[in-house]
Amino acid sequence: MLVALSLLRELGPVVAALLFAGRAGSALTAEIGLMRATEQLSSMEMMAVDPLRRVISLPASGRESFRYRC
Repeated sequence: MLVALSLLRELGPVVAALLFAGRAGSALTAEIGLMRATEQLSSMEMMAVDPLRRVISLPASGRESFRYRC
């Protein structure tokens, strides 16, 4: 009984973090897929804007700056 309780306490946060990371990753993947389907990424390339930097790097840098503010 004690082993089961300790496993639950140790693995609970790990499983929650994995679920959260999966949800965030799938949301980003869905956004990129929709942008590819509507040809927004190719239009960014035509305007000489790097889609990788614009779509992925900027939200990631915003998350980092928000983390240090709190």
